[in-house]
Amino acid sequence: MCSKAELEAALADDAITAIETDLIWSATQSAVVHAHPPATESDLPFDAFMDAVTQAPQRKYIKLDFKAPDIVQPVVWGLEKYYARALRERGQHVWLNADVLTGPGSDACAFDADQFVQACVRFRAFSSLSLGWTVDVGLGQKYSVDHVAALRALLQRHKLLGDPRLAISANLRIVMRDSGPLQQLLDECRGELLLWTGVGEPPVSEGLVEKARGVFPSDRLALDVSVTTGADALAQEAALAIYRAWRRASAVVAKLRARDADADAEDDFHDRARRRPTCCRG
Repeated sequence: MCSKAELEAALADDAITAIETDLIWSATQSAVVHAHPPATESDLPFDAFMDAVTQAPQRKYIKLDFKAPDIVQPVVWGLEKYYARALRERGQHVWLNADVLTGPGSDACAFDADQFVQACVRFRAFSSLSLGWTVDVGLGQKYSVDHVAALRALLQRHKLLGDPRLAISANLRIVMRDSGPLQQLLDECRGELLLWTGVGEPPVSEGLVEKARGVFPSDRLALDVSVTTGADALAQEAALAIYRAWRRASAVVAKLRARDADADAEDDFHDRARRRPTCCRG
């Protein structure tokens, strides 16, 4: 939900109890706005969003998904200074979410995990931390023991394993390739597991959602997923498998090209060395 029209529709829908939205800095607007990268412009600034959700007749819970580290401090400061009273009086909870660790298929993360947690602690009276990993769904990888160990260590450093307000955020499709590591982490902490599907990701099948409900405790499982049925689900998975094969082939080609480029550069170096003028030779 990243536009004024989408927000108005969500606020008017009685079936919607929580609103999830992305936050990014807009250089052209000189403001924090609600937009999903690569977009950096929106008709919905952060303050307009918060004014609307804290004044609407119906109470909606809020999940703020930070897409850049430089906006965390100003957003948390704004929540504390301008909206804490309204949120408290309405019993309106906020989830502060970011992908703070490198996860399956990913090799980069924009956030410093410890700094994000520290920045959000000041607003913990009315919020929950939602922490996850950067991922590439199309590569077919899993949440490994090492991925989960990195999050466990982060929670231990900040004494969050026993915090019931914690949310562990993970991609549903990737989790269900091997649910074991996250099952173990959930056994060790008091928080909940939030399973999601991302923007641009094919919907998951109803069967996969039901499988997740059977694996994880229902009272500690939250879902933010796009679901499809039957033949559509099979077609989506087939398309994803083709995409995965293409990505892997592309990675192999890129490595071979890089190796050939290195070899050419070395040959060129030696060739130029052989062709140096006689007066320059030792």
